[in-house]
Amino acid sequence: MQEEVRCSAHDFPHVIFLYGTLKRGQPNHHLLQEFGNHRFLGTGCTQLKYPLTIDTDANLPFMLDAPGQGQVCGISVTVSLIVFSCS
Repeated sequence: MQEEVRCSAHDFPHVIFLYGTLKRGQPNHHLLQEFGNHRFLGTGCTQLKYPLTIDTDANLPFMLDAPGQGQVCGISVTVSLIVFSCS
């Protein structure tokens, strides 16, 4: 005999910091739509200075372990993530 599974959806808004190819004007910014509704909050940079580089072949951003050099700047947005819980 199978148990009945009941699921419900919960909408969790989150503030996230986007940098690299997810920023406005970058090639992956359109992927933000996959997070659901989003709202632009503003721009900013990290307090600690680490350089950001983008691999030009794969267009992947990553920080280098070189404290005190460069700085990562990006945008803050709210995103609405739908999480399903089942019991």
